[in-house]
Amino acid sequence: MPRFGAMQGILRRSGGELVKVAARLGFDGVELIVSGSDLNHPYFTEAGQQVVRDACATYGIEVPSLCLGGFNGAELALKNPQNHARAIAFLRRAIAAARTLGAPVLLIPFFGDGELFTRAEQLTAADALRELLAEAEAAGVTLALENTLRAADNIMVLERLGSSAARIYFDVSNAMWWGMNAPDEIRAYGQAGVLSQVHFKDGKGDHSNAMLGEGHVDFPACVAALREVGYDGWIVLESAAPHDPDADASANLAFARGLFAT
Repeated sequence: MPRFGAMQGILRRSGGELVKVAARLGFDGVELIVSGSDLNHPYFTEAGQQVVRDACATYGIEVPSLCLGGFNGAELALKNPQNHARAIAFLRRAIAAARTLGAPVLLIPFFGDGELFTRAEQLTAADALRELLAEAEAAGVTLALENTLRAADNIMVLERLGSSAARIYFDVSNAMWWGMNAPDEIRAYGQAGVLSQVHFKDGKGDHSNAMLGEGHVDFPACVAALREVGYDGWIVLESAAPHDPDADASANLAFARGLFAT
């Protein structure tokens, strides 16, 4: 049975209150969100980190990952070389924060202004990340890429990086939304040994607007693929809350756990 985390956004809290509510609902961990490009984000500060660490110790919760949402914005978009100095400084702060918080994964998304469209953009982004791979590896932190690319392209990028500190963060619903076969993508990443962490969400006519099991994702097939490749990492819920955030998160967690119970 994998461990299950709640992405910060689904519970609509932050810091210590997020940890408290996640524990009450039965989650094993929380994925923190660092939005924007502020080098002094609360999760990057000693005081903010201490709040989270104290709450985790009190409630028996872990922080499996930090989502660096700022990489979706124009200031940190890695496909633009002029952003690399600022992006590298930001990632250094994030690696240090992840080490302090005990988070083994940094999710680096490439959506919005950061989306990668061409091979040149993919390689430019890879060249920026290469500078930090040794530091990430020394800190025990994985730089996990999440984007709109198919497995073949992502595996090419990771081969260019050539480090176990760079891997993939896979979202089952996003893959379906972009016309991919999510179980096949899971198998490709698993067979390549680059699957770092997994998001569960679902959608109907959208990538994230439905309770788990009520949209376009074939969850039993995805779970079968995860088992086939021997994935035993975290399942982090980025699920929708069409009714009430706490009740919906609890129901989605029960659904997700039930998939792995048989």
